[in-house]
Amino acid sequence: MNDALQEKLKELPNKPGVYFHKNIDGEIIYVGKAAVLKNRVRQYFQKSRDRDPKTQLLVSEIVDTDWQVVDSEIEALFLEPDSIGKGYGKKLVEFALNELKADKVDVNEQNIHAVKFYSLFGFVSYERTEKSPEGKDYPILKMKLKKPVRRE
Repeated sequence: MNDALQEKLKELPNKPGVYFHKNIDGEIIYVGKAAVLKNRVRQYFQKSRDRDPKTQLLVSEIVDTDWQVVDSEIEALFLEPDSIGKGYGKKLVEFALNELKADKVDVNEQNIHAVKFYSLFGFVSYERTEKSPEGKDYPILKMKLKKPVRRE
């Protein structure tokens, strides 16, 4: 971890939010949510943590981190309107497809924009559940890549 990032992590608040890890080119390579930004983001850089290979690769590429505080953890599931249209979602999906080899995603069926967004990447619905994995009363569309494609 570089000195600038180490200093920046000291500013992390004890609040919920969304965080954006960036590589040396300033590109967003990971977007995550946290109930407590300070705790979640710092976990990536703890030497005592055992990490799987894909997380280790991600951490090795992080040179900067930004975040956006929100009012609640629920709100952290959704990017603030100021962030929409800036390519964060596209970058996250491209990273997941190319680096993590992801080929499935669960989407709240009621979020029409999310369903359309993933459809543009080639995802198609293959199953529907009446409740979320947490037992909430909203339908989930299970989507998978119609034909896995490497996106650049």
